[in-house]
Amino acid sequence: MRKFGAKLFTQNFIKQPDLARECVELIKDGIFDFLELMALPESFADTKDKVAKLVKGQMKVVIHAPHQGQGVNTCNPEAYQNNRRLLDSAQRFADLLYGDIIILHVGYGNREYGVDETIRQFRLIADERIAVENLPEYCPIDKMHFQGTTPQEIARIKDATGCKFCYDFCHGICASNSLARDKWQDIQDYANLNPDMYHLCDSDWQGTDDMHGHYGEGNYDLAKLLSFTRNDALITMETGHELPQDMSPWVNDVKYLRGFKIG
Repeated sequence: MRKFGAKLFTQNFIKQPDLARECVELIKDGIFDFLELMALPESFADTKDKVAKLVKGQMKVVIHAPHQGQGVNTCNPEAYQNNRRLLDSAQRFADLLYGDIIILHVGYGNREYGVDETIRQFRLIADERIAVENLPEYCPIDKMHFQGTTPQEIARIKDATGCKFCYDFCHGICASNSLARDKWQDIQDYANLNPDMYHLCDSDWQGTDDMHGHYGEGNYDLAKLLSFTRNDALITMETGHELPQDMSPWVNDVKYLRGFKIG
């Protein structure tokens, strides 16, 4: 049976404790199946006690490491030491919460050798919990051109490092549109890489921007996309583009997905 996860940031446990508590209770009640925790840089010391009190040993947890928005860039050899510093809280939370997946983005820039540099840094990090996440080709917010934007690039990283793989459907669709590639072929090729988990939102099928739309806000064929996931898949609902006040939009999202009849 597919499992659908809700996402929180470590800072939610301090700045929005009611939201964090509501989310955790919904997971315990079986409305959601697991938690994806975005471990912001240097947040472990300030938030570990509050997170552990609500979460530790009580649910499946996936950790998301900081990304380009927080200064991580695995394509830049000069950023390696800073990347390790920024990754520290994610690894500590994975230790604390028994997380066996730490999602880490490929970097940006350095088109000629960026994937090779990411491979080098993943090998140096040497954490078997790392799962590479594919990216869109361009982010208009950060104004960055990313690497890890095709199934072939992700396959190179996986084959060279033995890392896990988090397949983000929207990132892949956006990249295929930007690069004028066949979307359904790319989706199949990503599926052939046997992802360890997935991210799913709704968006514009012809678009190039990652919009994080709630289900029903875009025009994705969500049922067909879900058919490319395994029956036991972990699928984080990467939905929501505003600061949440409560969990009701995500409760609606999980009901929306559970309404599909997928084999």
